[in-house]
Amino acid sequence: MICKICNNNIKSFQYHLKKVHNIKKSEYNTKFNIKWYSPYSIEYWRQKGYSDNDAKYEISIRRIYNKNYWINKYGNGEGIIKYNFFIKKGFNKEYLIEKYGKQNGNKIYNDRINKRKNNNNTKIGYWLKKGYNEAESLKKLKDRQNTRGKDKLIEKYGKKEGLKKLNEMNERWQTSLSENNNMVEINKKKDGASIEFFIKTHGDNWIQKYLERPHSNKKHKYAHIINYICNNFKFQDELVNKLHIVLKEWKYVRYILHNKLIMFLFGINDENYENLLYKIMNTYGIKNYKKKLYGNIIEYRGRKYKSYGEFVIGKYLEDNDINFINNKKYPIGGCRFLFDFYIENINLFIEYTGMEGIKSYDAKIIKKKDILIKNNLNILFSNDINFIIKRIQTCYGH
Repeated sequence: MICKICNNNIKSFQYHLKKVHNIKKSEYNTKFNIKWYSPYSIEYWRQKGYSDNDAKYEISIRRIYNKNYWINKYGNGEGIIKYNFFIKKGFNKEYLIEKYGKQNGNKIYNDRINKRKNNNNTKIGYWLKKGYNEAESLKKLKDRQNTRGKDKLIEKYGKKEGLKKLNEMNERWQTSLSENNNMVEINKKKDGASIEFFIKTHGDNWIQKYLERPHSNKKHKYAHIINYICNNFKFQDELVNKLHIVLKEWKYVRYILHNKLIMFLFGINDENYENLLYKIMNTYGIKNYKKKLYGNIIEYRGRKYKSYGEFVIGKYLEDNDINFINNKKYPIGGCRFLFDFYIENINLFIEYTGMEGIKSYDAKIIKKKDILIKNNLNILFSNDINFIIKRIQTCYGH
């Protein structure tokens, strides 16, 4: 490539600009009004006379994560085997069995799966292996996943520099949106399963077509309920009064109410969702009322719960005939703290920290932990409902 500053033929162009002329590539491009195209862009191949399909193929054989790369390099048969092995980084069970035999292949596969779980810091097993308890492991995992948040940037670079980097990131994002004049069309293509698309394409038959679309709700065990509701319920009142008849398990009510098609058909939105949910709760025999101190109190089978999260945990315990006590004082002299749950059979106290992230609440939880842990009580602190339920199931050997 010829450098327009010194007229020399250069191989490492970016290195040459930095070391010889002390300018960035972007500055060079601006100065000489040059627009570069990467071999990984369609425009690069268009300029060479390729059609769009041929251009896409040329790009695909240069991307190591694309199947065409491996087929182009090793041929159709071996290329597909190597691709499957590579894309799963050695976790392709069929490949390992073919290479090492059934017994050794299965052993190697299981060893690699277990090793990956314990050596990946995006998995809770990694932090448990390092000696943290469940609550601490969940916090470490949450911190690990939050890499570009405001708090993380301030912690890493200081307040001034962190906020500056956050603003730069937001500006780059806004610029990328504004430079793309066709964002609306792109978003429509991304959302080929949008309701508007099906109404426009299929007319009066759009609901059935939407339900039959690929990658729909079919994988969910209650997909048939969604189909039934869409085909048999016409009004919001019907949804409220009859849902408990067709859906016996309360825990999936929220899933169904948040379904995009259900929300559209029955006019569910952020403003009326909570009111609608409480009406449906009453049909399941779950009472709720407001109390200023805690917000909405939920009553189920004579017990009261201070939050929806506590209610879900309590309902699980009730429905599985697990004896427990809730909202009583800890058995410590002079302690005024109340525990959320205590399961006597497994000697486990449970604290559902559902408001984690609010400074005043976090300070209260820290104080609570300091007092309780000193008394050697077996306590589980967590803001993850599913994690709490799984821990209970493990204790009971479910």
